[in-house]
Amino acid sequence: MPFVLKAAQGGNFVNRDKLLKNIFNNLKDKNSMTGYALIGMRRIGKTSIFLEMEDRLKKCKGVVPVYFSIWDLLEGTVCEFNRKCYLEIVEAFRRELSLKYKIRNLLKVAGDKINMFLKTFDVSINILDDIELKINKKDLNKKEFSDLFENLFLLPDKLAGITKTKCVIFIDEFPSIQDLKADTGKRLGSNVIKKIRSINEKYKNTVINISGSLRKAMDIVALDAGSPFFRQFEVVKVKPFDENAVELLLKKNLGKKTDTEVSKKLFQLTGGIPFYVQVIGKDLLKETKISVKTVEIVFDRFIEEEGTVIFREELNRLSSVEKRIALKMAKQDLTRISIIGKAIGENMNVTGRFLEYLINKGVVYKESKGIYQMEDKVFKEWLKRQ
Repeated sequence: MPFVLKAAQGGNFVNRDKLLKNIFNNLKDKNSMTGYALIGMRRIGKTSIFLEMEDRLKKCKGVVPVYFSIWDLLEGTVCEFNRKCYLEIVEAFRRELSLKYKIRNLLKVAGDKINMFLKTFDVSINILDDIELKINKKDLNKKEFSDLFENLFLLPDKLAGITKTKCVIFIDEFPSIQDLKADTGKRLGSNVIKKIRSINEKYKNTVINISGSLRKAMDIVALDAGSPFFRQFEVVKVKPFDENAVELLLKKNLGKKTDTEVSKKLFQLTGGIPFYVQVIGKDLLKETKISVKTVEIVFDRFIEEEGTVIFREELNRLSSVEKRIALKMAKQDLTRISIIGKAIGENMNVTGRFLEYLINKGVVYKESKGIYQMEDKVFKEWLKRQ
């Protein structure tokens, strides 16, 4: 079985069996209306869990899963989101509606042509006409936009009602929906979350599941007492692999026996973050002899080559003060706010403010009062070498 650098599914899953079983058993139950909120740092495997759930639920009679990632949008516009979301919903119901056409293939077809295909099933075509009319109209006024968003998010529930199914929606990186831009260039902001929350209350046949990489953003959306979706989800914290999971992954994918110290070293270097375990494991396949030293050499090569491509862009997204903090924390292994402040020549208030910015960007997390840690162990190692 090969190592994978995309979202892992099927046999590539390790260390997630209990988690997947619990979520799957609940979501396939047509009488359960509980959704999940997955929280975890980038590259930890949230997308893999959602895609695996989608794949498993597709095999369940009477359940229609719909997966959508906000980060998959190229333009980051409301128009792009509306159109792609619409097509994903109808495509997901294609089997239940006995559609003969693959809806995703119609993505580039003019909007007024799509309903020619959709009229082959008994759905209130007025619903679809209304959505398409607004999707393809420029300069929507405030009421039209609100109506479109409501009709779009109610569509899966209406289709589920017609087909007597349960619709399970997965929205990856959900908080980023606030950053979608309207035609005016203005971002939607938090009001769109409140709108979706009100729509969620109307669902009779649909369950929403969300994920987010940035803890602060997920707090604002779903976890804090004042957030729109507070107590609306079962919260799942997705954690890195443990040593046993790293050892199992190596054993399954390398096709050769390795010393336990090899998996321990890989776990130590990567922090058990699945993406890095897969990347290093893939490169280990090219080696004739695998030892602890081999793992160290391959890891160093990754840091110098692929790491620079991955992390340079992340570093460039930070402000000058944020960069200074991140570099000092990594190079000098600093964790205490007072010491970090002295290292960058700023007072506690300024340092604290910029540490909060770094938390919001998923670079650091607050371990305890006055103590901060780098979120990504491999990113920290790359910063050390700069």
